Amino acid sequence: MPIGSGCPRFSKRRHGNRLLIPEPPMSKKRLKFLRAAKFESQSGRCFYCDLPMWLRCPSELGLRPRSAAPFQCTAEHLVAKQDGGKDAANNVVAAHACCNHRRHKRPGPAPSPESFRALVQRRVMSGKWWTSLPPGIARAPL
Repeated sequence: MPIGSGCPRFSKRRHGNRLLIPEPPMSKKRLKFLRAAKFESQSGRCFYCDLPMWLRCPSELGLRPRSAAPFQCTAEHLVAKQDGGKDAANNVVAAHACCNHRRHKRPGPAPSPESFRALVQRRVMSGKWWTSLPPGIARAPL
């Protein structure tokens, strides 16, 4: 099907004299690059709970692979793609897999990043966010 022939994803639109063609979806390679860049800019800490994450290998935190999955760095969309969020650098942060999952698996629409971050930080301070921290996380300086 040629561009502009009725396919909504590739329909042509004009803005003045310029033809606008929608940006293609973010590639996995680009998302991986963004995740690593955000990991570095956040000093390897989760956007929500501010505890250390691992990016390439669980041994970065002294964790065993069996217990490391929740602490893996993921690319978190601040405005979820299902809610109209874009694959853009200003909409992606680094977060633990578990923190990312908990935000988006809540009933109803996902809470705003700011309100969810405040909730997580309160629960971390009261010891109610992570039921138990592995030694590699617990020993890491805050």
